[in-house]
Amino acid sequence: MEMFGIAVVEGIVVGSIYTIAALGFVLIFKSTKVINFAQGELMMIGAYVAYLFRIQIGMNMLSSFLATLVITAALGIIIHYALFKKMIGESPFTLVMVTIALSYLLKSGAQLIWGAQSKVMPSMFTGPNVQIMNIPVSRDAIAVVLFALIFLVFFQLFFKFSKLGTAMRATANDQVASMGCGVQVNVIFAASWAISFMLSSVGGVIMAETYNLDNNLGIVGLLVFPVIILGGLDSIVGAIVGGYIIGLLESFSKAYLGQYFSTNVDVIPFAILIFILLVKPYGLFGTTRIERL
Repeated sequence: MEMFGIAVVEGIVVGSIYTIAALGFVLIFKSTKVINFAQGELMMIGAYVAYLFRIQIGMNMLSSFLATLVITAALGIIIHYALFKKMIGESPFTLVMVTIALSYLLKSGAQLIWGAQSKVMPSMFTGPNVQIMNIPVSRDAIAVVLFALIFLVFFQLFFKFSKLGTAMRATANDQVASMGCGVQVNVIFAASWAISFMLSSVGGVIMAETYNLDNNLGIVGLLVFPVIILGGLDSIVGAIVGGYIIGLLESFSKAYLGQYFSTNVDVIPFAILIFILLVKPYGLFGTTRIERL
């Protein structure tokens, strides 16, 4: 039972990290229909920016957190206007290749500025662990779960009730019709990149505190793909559910199967993902597209 409890707690924490990263991915796809292969690098840059303000400059936690959000939002807007503004209407393959080029550009830029050696990011919250059902849980782990739940509620309300969220959904459905209704598509896309970059920075800081901060942090972006594919590329709820499913599958696989197999058991969630996609090709909550021939 103790092993089971530890696996549940670890799965929820890891799932929350995946969820925050997946929300940023879904936000861009839901608004712009761009599959962003640079999502992991956005997390990495966000973590490095937080490291700059908190460690190198010496700001306190709250100030560095707010400064990180401002800088990453500005970087998201710059990325859109520098790379994607003139790409509106291009083929999905072209946009994917641009995001891949962006991932290498961000990774090389981070190595040029901060170097290739690992750095230690201090914890957001200090103090003794909290006992949950006799299982010690760090305060950072609890904060991760709360962050994920807050983002879930916020973005559900944002897309449903806010003017900007409605404009984002309209733009994703039909860019030409949205422009005809007076929606400034470039502004919507820039806002999507800004919000996604801010979300990614939160996930990147959490990952940097859990693991060391280095150029390999962007690999988390690849681990997010099973989450968003499982939940649905354009579903906020799917990002949450998919994140926790993959997180729990990884945790239970390591706890119960890792001791019997010498190979990496992280492949198990991907195998289950393939099985689910055979039944639900658009994910658990993704929008089903019907083409009439």
